[in-house]
Amino acid sequence: MDDGYTPENVNSVLGQLSDLLPGFSIVCVWEYIDAYGYGGNSDFYVESESGEALFCIAGDLWKWLNMRPDDPGSPEAPGDPASWVGGACAEFTTADLVGDGFHNYAIQDRH
Repeated sequence: MDDGYTPENVNSVLGQLSDLLPGFSIVCVWEYIDAYGYGGNSDFYVESESGEALFCIAGDLWKWLNMRPDDPGSPEAPGDPASWVGGACAEFTTADLVGDGFHNYAIQDRH
């Protein structure tokens, strides 16, 4: 995902990663959603099974998702799934966001 991604890529890749982390789901929070879909800046988070809480990505997962594979600092694998859940997100909760029911959320609804 280092060269950009679409909401469809997010659902595919993060869906597979989420299967490795029982009780949680890896999600992408976009800046907005409008008539054309999700867009703007985005970042990845871990969502609790209840869907009520978001956590920062921890361990090697963020680097693995965002860094170029040929970058010397890029990990070869996302690491142990047990290391992926970081501290609680203080910026927003899923109740503040607009989601697709899968792995995409948006902060602003521009419809």
